[in-house]
Amino acid sequence: MLAGIAEFVCNRVEVAVPDRARRPERFLDQSWFLIEDLAGRRSAAFREFIVEAAPAELASRGVYIDAASLEGVQIAAERLRRTRVSRTG
Repeated sequence: MLAGIAEFVCNRVEVAVPDRARRPERFLDQSWFLIEDLAGRRSAAFREFIVEAAPAELASRGVYIDAASLEGVQIAAERLRRTRVSRTG
């Protein structure tokens, strides 16, 4: 999951994703629907929704969580991107 979040942030900040985040062991063999595990119940309708809503960087690793759950990460990534732009601009 952390490798997926790292890739998510790198893509938004427009920096290269570290090679270690792309190692095969950073990808799950079986899908993980995080919210279902936290809620303790399964839902076919939820899975259908979350497969569409999950950020590609996490879904490609078999981790399914909606983008809204990463709101704080998105805010931090945007701040970091702005900082990088102001330093290079």
